[in-house]
Amino acid sequence: MKKQKALQSSSAKDERLALIRRVDTENPSKADVEAVAALMREKPEVWAGTCDMIKQAQRHYIESVKGTALMKESLKLKCERLTAELSEPNDGELEKTLVDHAVLCWLRLSIVEQHYTNAMSQSLTLAQGLYWEKRLTSVQKRFQKACESLARVRKLNRSPKATSVRLWNVN
Repeated sequence: MKKQKALQSSSAKDERLALIRRVDTENPSKADVEAVAALMREKPEVWAGTCDMIKQAQRHYIESVKGTALMKESLKLKCERLTAELSEPNDGELEKTLVDHAVLCWLRLSIVEQHYTNAMSQSLTLAQGLYWEKRLTSVQKRFQKACESLARVRKLNRSPKATSVRLWNVN
């Protein structure tokens, strides 16, 4: 009985994967698009993995880094740990997105810090030095803003007025 359920489950997964691949093209059939839309409504984990652009950006950024496999794995682990540390049990989708964004900003800041340190240890032209200063300042500001945004949304969501309604727009 367990074997039969496992085979049915495996077959269903294969069918879902085939459907997703058919729709992940430039001109999918209308029937396939409707079928995948229904699938994503029924199983949110299907679209969550494919449309989480921030997580995809994190993975792409780590893979694009020139470094050893050990360094890349360390960065992945650090991103996972930062995500866990910044996450709270009752986080809504907005908070989860802001956590992922803060982690991506941390990742960019870390890599630019490394490049900055390497560049500053060499002989640079004034233009090169200014470029690295501006780049570092820019990623520092992004990281700071990401952290502030997360803190602001959490504070607003904890306020007495936000107890029954999650806040989505923050200015």
